[in-house]
Amino acid sequence: MAHLKKSKFNAGFHLFLFCLFLIVLSWPFLTIADRQSPQYVMFIYLFFVWSLTIVLLFIIGKGLKQHLASGQGDEAELGRDRQC
Repeated sequence: MAHLKKSKFNAGFHLFLFCLFLIVLSWPFLTIADRQSPQYVMFIYLFFVWSLTIVLLFIIGKGLKQHLASGQGDEAELGRDRQC
């Protein structure tokens, strides 16, 4: 469980999620979902992927806020540069 909590703050995990959703919402995957299927299948696919993206962003943001409020993390741990 501790590993799951730490992964929410890992910059590599965020990059992985970005690449995953970028690929899933790219042209080739959208055409696969649209091929020879009713139009509602494309709507369900886009709704599910977009909803999952929003939920994951919410979980990461809420966990990040709690992590910073508890004083356990600093900006270097989160992958941010302190010289901004």
